[in-house]
Amino acid sequence: MNIGNLNYNAGNSVLVTGEAKKENSETVNGFVEITLENTDIRLLNDVKSGKFSVNLTLPENLGSGRYTLKARVYEKDEKGKINNEGEETAIIGVKQEPKKLEIAISQQSIVPGQVLNFRAILYDQANYEMPGDVSVIVKDNQEKEILKKLAKTGEEITMNIAEDASPG
Repeated sequence: MNIGNLNYNAGNSVLVTGEAKKENSETVNGFVEITLENTDIRLLNDVKSGKFSVNLTLPENLGSGRYTLKARVYEKDEKGKINNEGEETAIIGVKQEPKKLEIAISQQSIVPGQVLNFRAILYDQANYEMPGDVSVIVKDNQEKEILKKLAKTGEEITMNIAEDASPG
């Protein structure tokens, strides 16, 4: 079994190709079943003259991590019974990608002179929180920057609201 890469992004296509021979060196004419363990992905295709090629598209929301890709090749007799089979596996990696940024604030409204606490939360393609750095810029209602900093996701950021802050 051959695959193009070992690491993919969710939503990428994985081209799985291979050759299948019997123990007596004859080529296989049958079927190949491609599965990606711990997912619902299962594809069935033909094996002709010992060769197969299957294009598998990873789901957009597939979580990051390592997955076992399995190719099971088999033949059937005239009665439909499997009479020859073999399998091979490969490990592929799915990268974690930032997809959504959310700001969690301690309160919906604030009075001048109080403190506002908030956090930036970054989510990946499977909607799991992920670590990272975010650039935080807070502007007043006149578009003037009142806070600018680099922060870690999930880190609580504290901001003092000036006594003379305008509503908005």
